[in-house]
Amino acid sequence: MENFKAMKRIQKVPADGFKGLVENFTNDLNAGFLVFLIALPLSLGIAQASSFPAVAGVLTAIVGGMLVSLISGSHITIKGPAAGLISIALASVMELGYEKTLAVIVVAGGVQTIFGFLRLGRFAEFFPASVVHGMMAAIGVMILSKQIHYVLGIAPHSKTPIELLKEIPESIENLNPQTTIIGILSLIILFILPNLKNSAIRRVPASLILLVLVAFPLSFYFELDVAHEYVFLGKKYFIDPHNDLVELPDNLLSAIHFPDFSAITSWASIKYIIMFALIVSIESLLTVKAIDFLDPYKRESNADRDLWAVGLGNMLCGFIGALPMISEVVRSSANINAGAKTRWANFFHGLFMLIFVVFLADLLHHIPIAALAAILVYTGYRLTSFKEFKHIYETGWEQLLIFVVTMLATIFSNLLAGVFVGLVFKIFLELLLGVSWKNLFKLRYNIHQQDDKIRIEVLSEIVFTNVLQLKKLLYNLPKGKIIELDLQKATFIDHSSMDKIRQFERKYGSQGGVVEIEGLFSHVAFAPHPLATHKIFPNHVVLEKTLNERQKALQEFAQSIGATFKPDNVFDLYRYDGFLFGKRLLYRCNRIIWQENPESPKFITAEIHLSQGAQPTSKRYATTMLFISQISMELPEFELKKEDQLDKLKQYIGIDDIDFSDYPNFSSRYLLKGNDENKIREIFSPELIEFLEKNDKYLIECKHNNLLIYTDKESPMNVNEVQELFEFGKQFLTIILAKKLESVV
Repeated sequence: MENFKAMKRIQKVPADGFKGLVENFTNDLNAGFLVFLIALPLSLGIAQASSFPAVAGVLTAIVGGMLVSLISGSHITIKGPAAGLISIALASVMELGYEKTLAVIVVAGGVQTIFGFLRLGRFAEFFPASVVHGMMAAIGVMILSKQIHYVLGIAPHSKTPIELLKEIPESIENLNPQTTIIGILSLIILFILPNLKNSAIRRVPASLILLVLVAFPLSFYFELDVAHEYVFLGKKYFIDPHNDLVELPDNLLSAIHFPDFSAITSWASIKYIIMFALIVSIESLLTVKAIDFLDPYKRESNADRDLWAVGLGNMLCGFIGALPMISEVVRSSANINAGAKTRWANFFHGLFMLIFVVFLADLLHHIPIAALAAILVYTGYRLTSFKEFKHIYETGWEQLLIFVVTMLATIFSNLLAGVFVGLVFKIFLELLLGVSWKNLFKLRYNIHQQDDKIRIEVLSEIVFTNVLQLKKLLYNLPKGKIIELDLQKATFIDHSSMDKIRQFERKYGSQGGVVEIEGLFSHVAFAPHPLATHKIFPNHVVLEKTLNERQKALQEFAQSIGATFKPDNVFDLYRYDGFLFGKRLLYRCNRIIWQENPESPKFITAEIHLSQGAQPTSKRYATTMLFISQISMELPEFELKKEDQLDKLKQYIGIDDIDFSDYPNFSSRYLLKGNDENKIREIFSPELIEFLEKNDKYLIECKHNNLLIYTDKESPMNVNEVQELFEFGKQFLTIILAKKLESVV
């Protein structure tokens, strides 16, 4: 425990405010620019799909970046328009009109602000993941059903998702060849680019590539701005702001539209106010929570402050004719992957948006709607892809059932009704599975404390309707204690509750405490997933866990080197805090633990399950890593990875790479980064560099005086690869320690 506390002291959390701007200017500026490239086409496409002026999406990003970022309670989330709000915005415009919808957004923003001041942010965790994912999948279907027509160059006539899907054959029959070529090529780029092996190409936003290589060139080649008799949409092929944006200040002023409050008390307005306020709040808070997990510095956002800040931003957006904003998942995760340190990255993303509107707005007239529709089709596909169904099913059959019911209810009604149906169905299903009515909203437990040990015995079922009581109890415990959480008498623990318990286990451990979870051995899991629903069945016989063939092979290897093999899932992932920038570690298993003696370094290989990005569009996979701790010498923090062309380009704009003039081959193949260049050069001796040139398939990170060694392979290693990884780690460390002995002599 003392060693871990020392590790935490080493990690420097970036400063906030003006000091943070100065300290992290280069990182945040670069991240802000990359997010701007991603956000620009999305903002335009979301606005177009919502029947708002295209520039409305850009205005939202400007407000969210340059204003809301300065008062929000989160550190690295990006505020802007989101695809998840298209269906509400479009329905509101169709029923109320554009200006009256702006009034709805103003009032909904005010309701959000009140939510924040009433400290209701914590209730976002009330909504189970299966319900939220079902809602997002339904939004994906809604986006797909409408935007596929625009890819084909056809304006659809239907309104509901089902009718829009039925209309697709008619649109295919009457498609416009030129815009269809643009749309199909755009889709090919969007689907293929993320799967290319070249890391430099994969890191360039696909939406930017399609605009540069497809949309702009083909729009000029086909002369789509010239009306032809077969052009079904005429000028609607292009983003057509209500007014031309030519120069400041006239361009910004002409883009502004004011709300019409004349129908704000009508039932239609009230309906959309409730929908905007609830859905925006839920999506924003869930995103903030997800991004906190990805934050390498493990900073905690103030959910209530973020809620009222977004609410104020939405009030302003409604007053100037912009779309509502949320904390957006895709751009926020891209922000982290780009190296953002503070809220200033969000500010710069908004600043670049403003610069675009002022100086490059004429380009808006040359972006075909088909290209923007393709971006939204791809977004909708990711929200509702087969992988989402598969991931939900892996957590349990009952989670998939709740997911599907929520999705269908949303598609056939609206977002608000769909979420309500999903929640009611989940409660009904849990009652059928044996949860008692009297424990549905009440948690019963006993708590005992003796010295540094606190024992909590849960006496009732734990479900999403009462888990907030357990969370409040756990998070109010004093830090640095040994917590024994006895779940033997909790006869039913649903997926949401398992997730909250494991989150506490990780967080409390990261603060220097110890969490011991007892009693799960007597439960039956609804699925192999470690966060699946657990239930105690009467007369259930607990069977001894058997190893699969791969685990048996790993166990034999561990025994051959005198190591210990542990197959069980563990959640002590605080040990990896600061590593694997932009990835969320879920759990680890199949550990091989080797240590020559109590004073020597400890080697642990483990199968790490992780996700990259934020839910529900995150990429999830497993890989094998070697973690080396208890190293006797002081090591500088560094990161060593393969260098691609994009990394070489970044060196010209301030991204450092430590090169060695005597070893040009090594310097051209590897990107070596770290804060203390002199100490890093001491570590990377000629012997170590020559060793790495011969063994160039591993990535290495050093944080808190610990080493993490892995490959870019997105699947667990076989036994031979694990053995090679062990040997590489031992030789790597031997060379470093030999360097220390030389310096002592």
